Amino acid sequence: MENIPDSIDREYESCTCSDQIFLVTYKGFNPIIDQWQLSNWKRTKLWQPPISCGNLEMIHHIRFSENNSLHIGLIINQFEIYRFELRNYLTMECLQTVDFNESNQINTPVPISLSTGEWLFTATIITFISKNIIARLPIEYENDVENAIQVNQDCLVIKTTDGNLRFYNYHD
Repeated sequence: MENIPDSIDREYESCTCSDQIFLVTYKGFNPIIDQWQLSNWKRTKLWQPPISCGNLEMIHHIRFSENNSLHIGLIINQFEIYRFELRNYLTMECLQTVDFNESNQINTPVPISLSTGEWLFTATIITFISKNIIARLPIEYENDVENAIQVNQDCLVIKTTDGNLRFYNYHD
């Protein structure tokens, strides 16, 4: 990301966009969430702690929901204990929280918004969150999961830290 106004001396952590809105978070404790209008690159909002996240917390991932443009998902880390928060992006009101407190959860969960409104997370375990169901499935990779996306509603692509891409058939 280059040539974004007012971004000097900040190291980006994660970003997401909808048709007209770009959200970005920055590395470190107590990060802010910047909201930009894509059409003119004007900052429209700036959320700071405690609204962006709590004291001594970091935001590792931010994603817009695939089926609800008012929802975003955040992965928040407080001393290596991770949680997912589903929020209304206009107000940052937390709508749902899911803790990742398994003893074998050693990697940062990577959120994937599915077209059905559910969320999938990859790390040392795949976690699926629906409205009423949370399911977890252990997975093993030689390297950590760096990122993941859903493509064309039936393909899950997982990128590991060694640069390899893994493709999985998925039906939501």
